Amino acid sequence: MGAGPRITVIMPLYEAAEDAPELVATLAAQRHPEHDDQSDWMQAILIDNASGDGTADRVREAFAAHGDPDHWRLVENEENLGLAHSLNKALEMAGTELVLTCHADCRFQGEGYVAEMLRLLEENPDAGGIGGKPEMPAELVDRVERVYAIANLMDVLPTDPDEPDLVAVGFCEGRCDGFRMEALRAVGMYGDKLRLAGEDQIISAQMRAAGYGTYQAPHLRYRLSVSAMQDSLGKLVAMQRRFGRVNPTILLANRGTGSGVVGGQAGRNRQARTMMRGLQILGGVATVGAAAAVLGGRSKTPWLIALAGVTGGKLALAREHVEHLGAGPSDLVSWLAIQPGVDVAFTLGLIEGAIALATGKDVW
Repeated sequence: MGAGPRITVIMPLYEAAEDAPELVATLAAQRHPEHDDQSDWMQAILIDNASGDGTADRVREAFAAHGDPDHWRLVENEENLGLAHSLNKALEMAGTELVLTCHADCRFQGEGYVAEMLRLLEENPDAGGIGGKPEMPAELVDRVERVYAIANLMDVLPTDPDEPDLVAVGFCEGRCDGFRMEALRAVGMYGDKLRLAGEDQIISAQMRAAGYGTYQAPHLRYRLSVSAMQDSLGKLVAMQRRFGRVNPTILLANRGTGSGVVGGQAGRNRQARTMMRGLQILGGVATVGAAAAVLGGRSKTPWLIALAGVTGGKLALAREHVEHLGAGPSDLVSWLAIQPGVDVAFTLGLIEGAIALATGKDVW
C-alpha cells in the first residue's frame, strides 16, 4: 500500500449554493478503517462551473467551517465549460489513479462510502467504472421526487441481500461512481458531443471496448435527490425532450452502446428503462394521432385504445417503483397527467436528434 492519497473525490458543481454545505459535510465525514487522517488516503476537488448563485463562496465558507483541510481544493471556472469539459479538467488535476465523481444531487450514505469504493476498485483491476446504488427513501421524498423516480424508472428499488459485491451494468452514470484513470485515459476521457445527458453511456461503451468492465456495487448506497433540472413537473417534461434528442447519437453513432440498454450487460433497470422509452414513443405517436383525429373530425377511438394500452404497459413497468416509494393517489394523478407531455416531448426530441445526426448538426 503506497503512501499518500489513493483516490480523489471530484464534485462538479453548478448553481449549487444551497447544496454546498451538506456536500462538504458528507465529504468531511468520510473515514477509512486503516487511517486516522483522511489526507493519508483521500483528496477532493470541488469544481464550480461559473455558477451565478454564489456556489464558490458557500464552498469556501464550508471549507473554513471544517478547518480548511489542505487535501481539499476548490477550482473555479471563469466560464461555463459544460459538464464534460469541467469533469475532464478536474480529472486531469486529480493526481491519483482512482477517482470518484459525486454530483450535487447525491449524498454518501454512511461514512465508509469512499473507502468501500476504493476497496472495490483496487480489488477489481478490470473495472473501468463502478457505480453506487442510488436510494430515495420513501419517508424522505416529496411528490415531485416520487413522480421523477417513477417517470424515469430510477434505479432505486431495494437490493437483494444475496447480490454479490459487483454486478454488470450497462453504464455508470457518474452520479456517485468510481473510475480508473487508466480506463478514462484509454478512451480519451469524456467527449463533448452531448452536453447535458448521454456521455455516461458513450464512455461506458468505450471502456468496455477497451477491455474494461462497467459494474454496479448494489450494496454501496447513496442518497439521490432531484436535480435542479427536473425539480418540477414542467421541468421533468422538458427534460424528456433532451433525453430523446441524445438517443440517436448515443445508439447510432457509437459502437457498443446498445449493449448498455438491452441484454445481460445492461442489467434489469437499464432494460426496463429501454422498454419505458419504447412505450413513450408509442404514446407520443398515439397522442399526436388522437389530436389530429379530433381536429380532422375523424374517429379517435383507435388512438385512445392505443393510449390505454401504453398506459397499462407503463403502469406494469412502474408498479414496483410505485409500491416502494409509497406513491399515493395524488402522486399517480400527477404522473398520469404529465404522460402525454412526456411522450410527445421524448418523441419530438428523438426526431430532432435523428435529423441532427443525419445532417451533421449539433444535437443541442
